[in-house]
Amino acid sequence: EDAATGIITNLMPHMQRGIETKGGDIKEECLDILTDVFKRFGILILRQQQLVNRDNLMRVINSQLTQGSTPTIRKKASFCMGAFAVVLNNKQLQQLVALIIERVRKSQNKSELPTFVQCLSLIAKSVGNKLAPFLQEIIPLLQ
Repeated sequence: EDAATGIITNLMPHMQRGIETKGGDIKEECLDILTDVFKRFGILILRQQQLVNRDNLMRVINSQLTQGSTPTIRKKASFCMGAFAVVLNNKQLQQLVALIIERVRKSQNKSELPTFVQCLSLIAKSVGNKLAPFLQEIIPLLQ
């Protein structure tokens, strides 16, 4: 557990910087690595709240979900967001889901909608019944 904590602490700033500033290939790799980290060490990150800055990560991953330069980056960002949802507390999960629902409602581009719906489904897969309070808002969007 100590080794994993050290790896996560050292890795996160580099991944965040790679997503924010580097080219497309680097962003894709960073999103893939973060997805794997969240899947493998999600419980550890959830238990140790100070290990990562969830608000910054949510902002960075969401920026690629909504403004990613290619469909591949947006798809990888949705997978990353689905894995990331596991480490969020209830308030942060509420913020994330509200943000995605708002994006769906305001979306002018029909090609963006599948990305957001996929992201919501991946979040639902990850967090299960924690998504139940949001179903009354989500279901009408899918019709």
